[in-house]
Amino acid sequence: CASGLNVGGDSFRKAITYELTSIKEGPIDIYLGDRRLQIVDPERDLPASINDSLNPNIRCFIVDPNAKVDVDAEKGYKPLRDGERVILGRRSYQERFDFDPYVSSKHVQIRRTGDELEIIDLSSANHTYLGRTAISAVKQLSADIDTLTPELNGDLTFEVAAHSVANERHPDRNEDAYFINENLRAIGVFDGVGGASGSDEASRLAAHAIPKALETVHNQSVPLPLARLAVRDVLIEAHETIMRKGEGQDIATTATIAKVFQTEKGTPYVVIGSAGDSRAYLYRDDMLSHLTLDHAYLGGATPEQQQQLQLQQTLAEVVDLTNLNEKELAAFQSRQYITSCLGGDGTSPTITVTEFEIAPGDRLLLTTDGVHDNLTNSEVTKVLRDIPDNEFAAEVLVKTARSRSLDDSHVRAKRDDMTAAILAYPA
Repeated sequence: CASGLNVGGDSFRKAITYELTSIKEGPIDIYLGDRRLQIVDPERDLPASINDSLNPNIRCFIVDPNAKVDVDAEKGYKPLRDGERVILGRRSYQERFDFDPYVSSKHVQIRRTGDELEIIDLSSANHTYLGRTAISAVKQLSADIDTLTPELNGDLTFEVAAHSVANERHPDRNEDAYFINENLRAIGVFDGVGGASGSDEASRLAAHAIPKALETVHNQSVPLPLARLAVRDVLIEAHETIMRKGEGQDIATTATIAKVFQTEKGTPYVVIGSAGDSRAYLYRDDMLSHLTLDHAYLGGATPEQQQQLQLQQTLAEVVDLTNLNEKELAAFQSRQYITSCLGGDGTSPTITVTEFEIAPGDRLLLTTDGVHDNLTNSEVTKVLRDIPDNEFAAEVLVKTARSRSLDDSHVRAKRDDMTAAILAYPA
């Protein structure tokens, strides 16, 4: 799993315009839209390895818990001095925190006076939240900010299907898991990490916990930032469940989940959350597109997102290693090393959330690496093009991947558990 800060914080998240609180009460979660920062006392809340490098005379910092604190480059943190007023947004401290487009130019103001913190939302487009939202609160949270709309259009029909097989080396223990739920309009795939004892338990825990948590936002139309928060929260909740029930066993799983939401105008869209190297694809107009980027070591490379996407797509068609350059070969050979997962050593998982507007005729495909490591994009596309029945298509994808995995002469062959899940919006 990825290394990084894990400064905790389990307080209830609420939309705010003004809040007066105290750093004495523990780390304070601040969400700008769906972007999480924390206000911490470094001596109490940060690892010694980080705390020792920071200014010992400043007892309050704003940090990004999902990023590496780089003191030399002044990234991932901001000191909050006594009496100081800080305005966070895309026009201020963007270079420190790399804010996404859901953060307003001037989003929130934070003023520190001793241990007291005054937090003011600056009429931001996607609101400021304090604490950590329980998923059951999303409906009420929407109502609080006067954006709750009627139930999803009952005329919209989505089909879901999935198929999974265990590695033939342990046919009685499938370390993959999945869920499909037509009523929730949601699917998910999970791959127990490392083949270690208990990895199947981690994937099963996630596959059970996530749809259960999603039931509280079933068929509710919420604004995009809240939908993104809901998907992120259920993954965090699953991570915490695995940590709690794993009882120190260091069990872990990848996760990729997707759920249909609806805009206030009635247009359906899908929000996808992922941690690890299980993937989401969109099949539209006979073309397959990558919707997620693997959290994986790419041969030691650290490319920009677009470069990473291009590299991932290149590797997805490899059938001959002699055609790869040195960087591509190193990335192909290190595909199995992931940098994020749910569970594990307790490190906060890196969770990527994305969305797209789903259209009639679209098919959303989720796969564990047992499928996409064995099959090329072209082979996956052919199956989806030739087989319109979603249940049969999922089964054929898995069976084709299984057949490839047994061909030791093929460069892509890898024996593994294999899972494919499909959510389709019929034309």
